[in-house]
Amino acid sequence: MTGSNWIAIVAVVIAGGALALGIRRWFESGVRLSVSLMPDAQMVGGMDDDDAEYLGVFVVNRGNATTTITTLGLETFASPWRRFRLKKDFAAIVTNPEPAGTAPNLPQQIGPNARWTGLVTYDEQLLSLRESGKLWVSVYGSHSDKPTSRRVPPKQSALEGTKIPTN
Repeated sequence: MTGSNWIAIVAVVIAGGALALGIRRWFESGVRLSVSLMPDAQMVGGMDDDDAEYLGVFVVNRGNATTTITTLGLETFASPWRRFRLKKDFAAIVTNPEPAGTAPNLPQQIGPNARWTGLVTYDEQLLSLRESGKLWVSVYGSHSDKPTSRRVPPKQSALEGTKIPTN
């Protein structure tokens, strides 16, 4: 092999690496919402303490673009196949995902590395849906037609009766 052949091989390897980095950057750019849940939340301090149980929804934008969170939804699916096909058995929109007496937090613009918090008060219907293990939380944003979803785990029996005392 001549010197020019080696230079051509090195150039091809470098170009392939640059192409791979460009493709990786393309996949990682834009809005990347991460949803986490606190299924057994309580209000303590700062506001009127109450005995209500809440579902805390926390959304972090781990991407590099800004989006607007437009809707918080609750859904159930009878089976994983129906979830794959987005055939909902129950669907609801949470119009005010914040504590009573506070300013509305939807729609909310969320930039890179920003966080949004929503609270949903459980009622008897939501508690029974949660116990079935089929309750999902979906966050809809202006960046996509599809929501970012997370399943709400059923209540653990070991956690029952562990409310924080409010002296």
